[in-house]
Order: sequence, then structure tokens, then C-alpha cells
Amino acid sequence: GPGAKWGEVVANGYITPGVVEVESYLLAGTYGVIRGALYAASDVQWALAGYARGTGLDIETIIAATAKVVRAEPGEKAEANPVPFSGTATLDLALVGSGDSLAEAVDKGVAAGPVQVRWASIKGVNLGYAATHGGSDRGLGGGLTRFSDFEAMLLASPEGFVFRDIVARAGAMTTRGELRMDPDHSLKGVLRVDMGATRVQAPISLKVRGTLLAPQFV
Repeated sequence: GPGAKWGEVVANGYITPGVVEVESYLLAGTYGVIRGALYAASDVQWALAGYARGTGLDIETIIAATAKVVRAEPGEKAEANPVPFSGTATLDLALVGSGDSLAEAVDKGVAAGPVQVRWASIKGVNLGYAATHGGSDRGLGGGLTRFSDFEAMLLASPEGFVFRDIVARAGAMTTRGELRMDPDHSLKGVLRVDMGATRVQAPISLKVRGTLLAPQFV
């Protein structure tokens, strides 16, 4: 499963030579809480199916763990926080996978489903300013964007993470688009920022590139 540190793991199920059924599981830690179920069986190949429902997932903590950001210990002087994304997420994912072994079925597994983020924010860019003042081929740096709500469809696989059908709102501003993160944490995507009827400016499209800890908007 996820290569992460958890404070508590509880599961209930049974195992036979050709079947593994986890009727329920719970993962709890600093990231938040994930609950779900998982079923795997072997015929010609191993196949698995299940679901994962996450609540109270701290985006900043998850990204710090993913990018291996070293956090200051209690009593140590904290360095400037390099994590540019924050918020609290809720997700509901379906899980599927197949392979010649159970381990391969897990490693090749795919998860997909809706994600909602409360209090989502991006450090290092002000998308409202970009939409009202125009972009630059040198990129946009500085500022902060806070969203009142953020939702997307997440596809997670060995090839990386894809956020499709992004819809994020901040007042009259609406941001739509798609964002992909490859296994090396590089970002690719396009965002379209629209200030709505309260502004005369046309919507602006921004390319997203850079890395998870250093995103660039052009």
C-alpha cells in the first residue's frame, strides 16, 4: 500500500491461498484518515478491487512527505516553508489492479475518483492578478491565491497523478483546467482563469510547469 508513516492501522478480513479480503481498513495519522475495503483473488492472474475514502487529509503534510521535505523538530528553528500548496482534502476513490502476483497487482493498481479541497491555496502566484494584468512568457512569481472551494477528478497510477476537470473558485474568479505530476514530481498542465462578469478582461490561460515544490505559471 502507500509508502507512508501512519500512527494507526486497523484492518479486518481473511486470507486463503487464492483470496485476500479486507472487509474494512482504517489508516490514521498526521495526513488524516483513510477508510475503505479491498478484495483480491487469483485465477489466471491476481485481480484486486476496492475503495478508499479519505477525510481531513492535510495537503501540505502529504506534499512534504511526498517530496521528502525535512521538517524542524520541536525546539529547532524552522526554515522557510517550501511547500506551495495547502488545504484539507476529502476523496472517494475506486481501486483496481491486476498482475501475475498480488504484489504486482498492487504496484500496478490505479485509483480514480472525485477530490474536494477546503481552504485550498497556492503560494508563489496570484491568479487573480494574472487574469487582470495579463501573463508573461517569463512566468508569474510572488503572491498568494486562496480558493473558497476546489474540486477535481483524481487519477493515480504508476505513471503519476492527474487532476482532471479542475474547478476552483475564489469570489468571482473561477479557475478550470488539468494538472499532471509525473513520478519525478515534475508538473505539466493548463489552467484557465476567468474573472466572471464583474471584470471586462478576457479569460487567461496559463501553462503550469516546474516541480511540486517549485511550480511555475506562464
